[in-house]
Amino acid sequence: MQSRKFASFVLLSLAGCQSGALAPATGPAVGGRLGPLNGAAIGGSVVFQPRADGVTMVVHVTDAAPGSYRIVIHATGNCSSRNGFSAGAPWTPPGRAPLDFTLATNTEGTLTMSTQIAGIVVDGPDGIRGKAAIIHERSVGPIDARPGVPNGRIGCAAIGDASSFDLLH
Repeated sequence: MQSRKFASFVLLSLAGCQSGALAPATGPAVGGRLGPLNGAAIGGSVVFQPRADGVTMVVHVTDAAPGSYRIVIHATGNCSSRNGFSAGAPWTPPGRAPLDFTLATNTEGTLTMSTQIAGIVVDGPDGIRGKAAIIHERSVGPIDARPGVPNGRIGCAAIGDASSFDLLH
């Protein structure tokens, strides 16, 4: 039931139905399902809806321990390594700092967050498509990684066509 509520929230958010404050959507959304890293049980999804003034990012996390985390966009849309090293270094868009956001799950280990990110595009050489969204277990601290060690990364989503994953499950 919770995933159906989230899907309704995402669809309404991405359609621009939340409030008049959001710019209209300018194209199809991109995103991915969160898969667990380092033996974590985390699930959920990350979706980016393009708008004239940037993107709206909607993050949904399930099955995490209650607490503070961060989501960081990484340079490579590859979640194949057990520790998330395959996602590469944090992505730094031209003229900006890495995209790094603090998250806090509720007592059930879930969260849904929506935020507007100005100046980011979906496609093109500086676009978010083809990157990865990594959930880090600490809300502060280093986000760099080394091969063969846990790196504090517990979830990864490769950012691609949103139609390639089911928001309802």
